[in-house]
Amino acid sequence: MTEADQDFDLLVQLREHTRRLAEELSGPLRSVRVRSGETTIEVEWQPEAAAAAPSAAAAAPAPAPEPPRAEEPDERFAVVDSPMVGTFYRSPSPDRPPFVEVGDALQVDQTIGVIEAMKLFNPIGSELAGIVVEVLVPDASPVEFGQPLLRVALAEPVGAGAEGRG
Repeated sequence: MTEADQDFDLLVQLREHTRRLAEELSGPLRSVRVRSGETTIEVEWQPEAAAAAPSAAAAAPAPAPEPPRAEEPDERFAVVDSPMVGTFYRSPSPDRPPFVEVGDALQVDQTIGVIEAMKLFNPIGSELAGIVVEVLVPDASPVEFGQPLLRVALAEPVGAGAEGRG
């Protein structure tokens, strides 16, 4: 199977996941973005808090709720977590492109970034295969152990061997 065939198959799978998500998740879609070649499919929903207008202006403002996806695990998605404390860099050097971008096909053991810890640059590999749907940490940001770095639409459901959270 050629690389173009593999990319096409990944796009077909991602399109199907996107269609199912649009059917299953509540709230109106905010945007859908598709890119081919440097493959990207992004789907963004309106936040539930923004979709519902406040009814009592005189009431004291309540703290904003967390987005539902952070609380509701979804076996179609998982995150790549930081294995250490340090500073996360998305590219090998400031003048080079990031290791991965939203929409990229991600393979197991593929480098997603480096973490500088104690003056050493440690390559960070993915334990997941799928499509990068969100980069959760800006370049050159401090990260903690276990902090999510990337959100990935899995090539296989979680029950088929990969571990993850939504």
